[in-house]
Amino acid sequence: MEYLTLKDIALINMGQSPDSKTYNEEKEGIPFYQGKSDFGKINPIPRVWCSNPIKIAEKDDILISVRAPIGDTNIATEKCCIGRGLASIRPLNENVNKKYLYYLLNSKYKELNKFGMGSTFKAITKENLCNLKCAEIPDIKEQIEVVKKLDNVSQIIEIKKKQLEELSIIIKSQFVGMFKNKNYEKKRIGDFGKFQGGYAFKSKDFIENGIKLVQISNVNKDNLDWNEINRLPEEYIEKYKDYVLNVGDVVMAMTRPIIKS
Repeated sequence: MEYLTLKDIALINMGQSPDSKTYNEEKEGIPFYQGKSDFGKINPIPRVWCSNPIKIAEKDDILISVRAPIGDTNIATEKCCIGRGLASIRPLNENVNKKYLYYLLNSKYKELNKFGMGSTFKAITKENLCNLKCAEIPDIKEQIEVVKKLDNVSQIIEIKKKQLEELSIIIKSQFVGMFKNKNYEKKRIGDFGKFQGGYAFKSKDFIENGIKLVQISNVNKDNLDWNEINRLPEEYIEKYKDYVLNVGDVVMAMTRPIIKS
């Protein structure tokens, strides 16, 4: 199979953060996106604006996170300023469908993360993006058909996610209902469970290979997300044994967002 690289089919524009004095929340200038934290499900959510942007992405450009977490994508809904945590990508010409390119980049998530450099804050470079291998692009009609199919699959996934969220709410409400207004003796959770606050490990402790460190960014609603993790030396298990998690332990965020478990 013949391969192209991303630079053969797309323009790549690495972000650069403007002077912080030009940031504002009064909607002066254009929206300013700094990284994945500004992303929605498909499109970014403006929270900050910039009156004197340096690097600009255009409407329908693909925005990709280039600093941890690496590889997440969104599609710009308007002209915007991008900081150094993002890059914008757009097709070189009309032979490449924008949404097809978006799905193509999503399929490269794991590959992009392998490029991540830095022991404490992983990032990828413009060179990494430019040299990203891509299978030969089919003709535009086939691209559009692929996009239609993947759009349908994405819609089904979102529906299923919503159904699971609603079921989770029902289960929790049923649990509360079982014990509401019951004349049970009330006890503190601490009477039958052990609580242990986390330890603030320093970035200098992080290594490339070692035991997993659970941080607030790894805590989802019902599980732990291991896509982006830092690691600690094996000997820390004994040195910091009070902070070691065991199978079945419940992890709860104690800083924003609170009660995320």
